[in-house]
Amino acid sequence: MNYNIIGSEENSFPFEGSSKEVDVFYPFDKDYELSIQKIYDNLNDIIFENKYVAFAGDPGGWKFVISIQKFDYGKVYFCRMDEGLENALTLLVDDFEEFIDKLEIADYDIS
Repeated sequence: MNYNIIGSEENSFPFEGSSKEVDVFYPFDKDYELSIQKIYDNLNDIIFENKYVAFAGDPGGWKFVISIQKFDYGKVYFCRMDEGLENALTLLVDDFEEFIDKLEIADYDIS
């Protein structure tokens, strides 16, 4: 099995006084098990309803998604995978570029 997941040193997204951790970015190459295309194919009918595309995941398996709907096209959400879609989404930013710009290196205090 070939995953080719992509990590980043800048993996912390500050949000409402805490942060969301980006564990992996999914590659475009459909030959990989955890590609954007395969995740879309596997989760579209079950969860995303032709409305969102997952492009990254957190350590717990929840997803960072981008809207492909006309009314909120390009907005980035955090999606909990343990709830129905209507309750699972939290808006993070208005577009992907803003999402990338806000990523920072995690500053964990382990004292």
